Amino acid sequence: HGVFSTRSPDRPNPLGFAVVELKGREGRRLWVVGLDAIDGTPLIDLKPYSADIDSVPEARIGWFEEAKRREESAEGPFLFHRDVDPSGSGPLPIG
Repeated sequence: HGVFSTRSPDRPNPLGFAVVELKGREGRRLWVVGLDAIDGTPLIDLKPYSADIDSVPEARIGWFEEAKRREESAEGPFLFHRDVDPSGSGPLPIG
């Protein structure tokens, strides 16, 4: 519950936090879907998903919803992708 707690809203260090779906494991390599990170970004820690803490069903991202609406109505240049690797063979690996 301290200031360095992963779920603290006032973190002094710039760590990202994401809820991802674990698709599989091969030794020390994890296969996930939904990770919003740049290739090569170090993964520091994993936590179990807690629906009581991690779920925010009413959350909205205004710019994304507008972009998606424009794409669905063919007004904009946005493309939306599935979370798969470029070869189309499955989830993106991390680790």
